[in-house]
Order: sequence, then structure tokens, then C-alpha cells
Amino acid sequence: ASSSASLMTTSSLPITTMQEISKAEKLTVLTEKEVEQKLPMHKCIQSTKEALIALSNKTGKMPIRQVSQLPQNEIQKPGYLVTMPSYHDGYAACKLITVYPQNSNTAKFSSHQGVVALFNAKQNGQLLLLADAHQITSTRTAAASAVATMTLARKESHVLAILGTGEQARSHFVSMLETGLPIVQVNLWGRSNDHALKLKEDLRLIFNTYEWKTKCKSTMLIELDVF
Repeated sequence: ASSSASLMTTSSLPITTMQEISKAEKLTVLTEKEVEQKLPMHKCIQSTKEALIALSNKTGKMPIRQVSQLPQNEIQKPGYLVTMPSYHDGYAACKLITVYPQNSNTAKFSSHQGVVALFNAKQNGQLLLLADAHQITSTRTAAASAVATMTLARKESHVLAILGTGEQARSHFVSMLETGLPIVQVNLWGRSNDHALKLKEDLRLIFNTYEWKTKCKSTMLIELDVF
């Protein structure tokens, strides 16, 4: 589910936001923070579910992504340029990113950087939107996992395990709690115990400050354990 929805960027934004963008006469540009504000997890889960259905019933199209290895650069490490096109409901979109895996070792740059471009495909091909791809990817990837979990998990499931301590650990914590499952315990594992402990602190902060759509926050206490 996660890989198939990753390119359906035309359905990532909620319908109300898409309508606002379509009516705008000028190009809309959304920063990472603005994407975070306009694309809360619970709305992205619903949009991603709709995108997966569209992909399954073939009303949406998603050509294979194209990956180009970039020429040798000055840091002597591999770099890639990736394009991910899609079409759904009169809109065409393409996520354009660079992938520099070595950036994971630095705090300055993400390993994946780029934009999502949205076009009016049913009238004139107008470029409607350029949005930060980093935040969309972070939220949408976790949202797809939530859709799969809501479909496949037992309804009484109450223990969540998160393997890894990167950004997706944080976004998946949010998406899993937004599934509505009665999660009361979260087990964390990472190759670095220090990173796992830092993740525990971050998730506790997220749990206490995030504007949850589900009843999880108001009715349950979450126990966080590091393994």
C-alpha cells in the first residue's frame, strides 16, 4: 500500500484545499510548514485511501517512477534525480526530488529534497501548485501505512512496535494513533539506544501537543518502552 500510494500526489491534498488551489489565478507555493498546516494526518489518511481505490479501479494512473543517476559530484558520493508522475480526477501531478543518501549523516540537508507540482489536466494544463515534497512524503507515507493497518489489523490491536528512529518513526506514530485502534503501548527499537531514547522524548511531546482527530488522546495513556 505504501509504495503504490506514494506517487498518487494528485490525491494527497484534501478536496477543500484542491478547490481553493484550482480557483486561484496565481500559482500557489506551499512551504514545508504550510504543507504541514494544510495536510493534517487524518485528512491525508482519507485522501490516501481514496487514491489507493482510484489506483485499484484504474480511474487513477501512476506510471513507473524514473530514476536517473547523476554524474559524479564533488563529494564523490552517488546522487539521484527521481520523477514520479500521476493522474487522478482531472489533475496531473509530479513529484520531483533528488536523493542523496549520505545526507542522512548531516543535520543540514534531508536525504530527499524536492517539490510536488500540480497541474490542471482537464482544461488547460495550467501549473497550479508547487509544494514542498519533504513534508508531503513524510505525511503521505505514514498515511498509507495507516490505511493498510485500518484494513488489515485486528480491531482489538493495542500494541504498536516502531522499528527505527528516523523521521518516519515520528510520522508513523501519529498515523497509527489516528487509525482509532485502542493503542496503549508503543515499543521502540533502534540501532542506537541514544537515538531510541531521544525518539521516546519526541513521541511523548507529540502525544501531548498534537491536535488529534481521533479519541485516542483524550481517552488513553500511551506507555512508551525502548528495546
